[in-house]
Amino acid sequence: KKILVTSKGGNRQVIATILEVLRDNIDTCTEIVRDIRGLDTYSQCYSVFDYVINNVQYVEDAGNNQYIKTPARTLHDGFADCKSMAILVACCLKALGIDAVLRFVDFNGNKIYTHVYVVAFVDGMELIIDPVERVDGQPIFDYATPFKNKLDYGIWAI
Repeated sequence: KKILVTSKGGNRQVIATILEVLRDNIDTCTEIVRDIRGLDTYSQCYSVFDYVINNVQYVEDAGNNQYIKTPARTLHDGFADCKSMAILVACCLKALGIDAVLRFVDFNGNKIYTHVYVVAFVDGMELIIDPVERVDGQPIFDYATPFKNKLDYGIWAI
């Protein structure tokens, strides 16, 4: 399933739709993570990051339209933007029983949140899982560009 939030949809509408798609699909990734259940939590998080990097290409939504995909649609298409990648990662972490949040960030200080990724909590520390983030063209695990404002939504509260 792929939901269109048109250019008339504001930032809050996009966030609300992301949370709705996550809530409706939160238990859909148990098969994806089946083979990594026995790993330690850090390794599970890295494995989810690696899985998304290797199976989903980052493609920004065209124009002013915002599309939000279910995990199944993201994997079927083989491409997605940060919103759909974050939903996929969050569903995988939920299937593993890992506490995490969706982190919406604003880079300009205007509280218009233009990027989203997942932050897992491992041994009392934040572990960033952002398959979109690149440094010198390479994906970097546990890294995020500094931001001005954030909104966190816990995946277990969804």
